[in-house]
Amino acid sequence: MKKNKLLGMTLSILLAFILILSSCNVVTDEGENDIDQIISNKDIESTDTSTEYNEDEGGIPKDAISYDISKNLDGSVIAYLYKTSNAGTYTLNIQGNGKMFYGIAPWNDKIEMIKELIIGDEITEINDNAFSGMIRLEEACVPNTVTCIGLGAFSGCTVLKQLTLPFVGESASSNNTHIGYLFGAESYKDNSTFLPKSLKKIIIENAETIGKYAFYNCKSIDEIVLPDTLKKIDSYAFYGIAVDSLTIPNSINEMGASMLKYAKINTLTIPFIGDRKDNPTQTSISYLISGDSLNAGDGLKTIIVMHAQTITSETFYELRGTKSIIVNGTATQIEGLAFNGCKDLESITINCPIQSLGQCAFQCCDSLKSIILPSTVAKMNERSFNICPNLDYIYFCGTQNDWNSITKPTNWKENIGKGIVVCDYRV
Repeated sequence: MKKNKLLGMTLSILLAFILILSSCNVVTDEGENDIDQIISNKDIESTDTSTEYNEDEGGIPKDAISYDISKNLDGSVIAYLYKTSNAGTYTLNIQGNGKMFYGIAPWNDKIEMIKELIIGDEITEINDNAFSGMIRLEEACVPNTVTCIGLGAFSGCTVLKQLTLPFVGESASSNNTHIGYLFGAESYKDNSTFLPKSLKKIIIENAETIGKYAFYNCKSIDEIVLPDTLKKIDSYAFYGIAVDSLTIPNSINEMGASMLKYAKINTLTIPFIGDRKDNPTQTSISYLISGDSLNAGDGLKTIIVMHAQTITSETFYELRGTKSIIVNGTATQIEGLAFNGCKDLESITINCPIQSLGQCAFQCCDSLKSIILPSTVAKMNERSFNICPNLDYIYFCGTQNDWNSITKPTNWKENIGKGIVVCDYRV
């Protein structure tokens, strides 16, 4: 009897123990599932930045925060702030018609997280410090409808790499025509101090004038793109810049004195040399570099002239530092002394219907190794190539008979290098 009782108690204890173990396993499995679900939910919450777009509002997300930044608070200019596709960053999208106007930016608490800026095509004015402090903004485009940009509009945009503008400075008609104005520089002399070092490319669209001191001493900018609408470039506009190439568009009619002073440019492409396209009073490259009649600059390595109407006695006179010159256009003669004293010049290409080479036209080009001449040359004057000790090759685009028929002095090869003439040359 006692044995049966003891066996029953043992079985009861064993059964209870099994039930407890079973219960514990269930709880453990459920607990693990719960934790996995929590982790999964958190992962989704931290990585899912997708937003639902409302097509009726031009692609503005439904959850965007909107701010009325019109001058009269009439809703004519609205700024929308919403998350971008990158976690933790925002897009500021300004739409409407008219002037932006506000004191402290209403999105100031998110200013350091704004990575993308969109400015609508009907905005006309941007106020002072409008986008100041956007430390994640890398690229910005101001539309051509904007006629005025306030002081320091992009100040504190420390990682800005590319900026597209309709003009340089405050407005097309303002005295504040320097690029630094947009970053808080009240004087052109402070351009380099206020410009972010990250800014490497500036694109100008639709402008007719580049004002005085526009890019004064902006050595950190790598590329400047100018529009085909450009008519005038004022004095000192590119003073001290350092770029690989600069193309002055063919639309230009007028260029100011010393606009390229102290500029370091590997390849300069320019429509003409001098102050004006038509009826010029200055026809010298030194006018554009130093503003006087004698050039001592050394910053232009290659010069390409696209539409030269004349090559006068002062066009390249005593140019220093330039290694290569290519002249295209309609000029019919190279006047005497035109290239005189270009001691660093190594190659010259003339793609104009030149008929005559003036006296001493290429005199004292100590480093000149080769020159390409058009088939139209009919006359070579005395000492055209005088003292060109390294001139080994003259590439002539006409036939041998054409070369033989050129009127030239018998001693034209004195004081030059090998002077080998290669006919039937094709540029």
